[in-house]
Amino acid sequence: MSLQPARNLASVRTLYPDDAMWDVGCALALPMNEGAGGMAYDQSGFDCNGTLSKADGALPSWVAGRHNYALSFDGVGAYVSVIDKATLRPLRALTLEAWVKYTSGARGGIISRRIALYNYRYPYIMRIRLGLLEAGAQPDNFSLISAAITAGIYHHCVFTYANGVQTLYIDGVPVATSTLTDVDITYDLTYPPEIGRYWDGDQYYYLNSLIDGACIYSRALSASEILMHFLGGRFAKVRELATAR
Repeated sequence: MSLQPARNLASVRTLYPDDAMWDVGCALALPMNEGAGGMAYDQSGFDCNGTLSKADGALPSWVAGRHNYALSFDGVGAYVSVIDKATLRPLRALTLEAWVKYTSGARGGIISRRIALYNYRYPYIMRIRLGLLEAGAQPDNFSLISAAITAGIYHHCVFTYANGVQTLYIDGVPVATSTLTDVDITYDLTYPPEIGRYWDGDQYYYLNSLIDGACIYSRALSASEILMHFLGGRFAKVRELATAR
């Protein structure tokens, strides 16, 4: 059974008050469990739905995933374009979260935004490059934090930013951190959030991997929350919710 467009956020929280999926600050929740069609529906309640897109090659394809279905990105030109709203432009704190099965390829974006002013800097980004999971926030920040990621298995990948501190987690464990000057994140409204690619210099780099769910929060999840999401499988309840009638 495929997912349907998101319900009203208030009704979601009434039906499932204890579900970690509906933590305060959840601005985007794409469980990617549709299994067919050209949309990945946002289940956060803000209707920031994702459109399966391509610059070349084929669209992202629906395949068996860690939690039922996932999207497969071919590394050629497949990506998901997300409807941009103010809720996806946090200023001082955020979390990027995804389940990723890194397949192969030198580099590709998991969740990213670009900014026209800089070729190599991002309001926020989480990507894979040369076998490393890399992430960062603030377009003035040239140094991303990184850690090695193993190919061939699913990993719970999370990046948090708050009070100038950015931290990277893999499978519930913090693996890298750094401290920046605490300033507002700036955005370029020309470019919405995207899944499956990132801009670097003069071209896009496309992910050759599977993604089974992606989230953006307008706050930094705590270490205990991230561990809970990893141990709990993260997207199990949202599949019940989206298919319930």
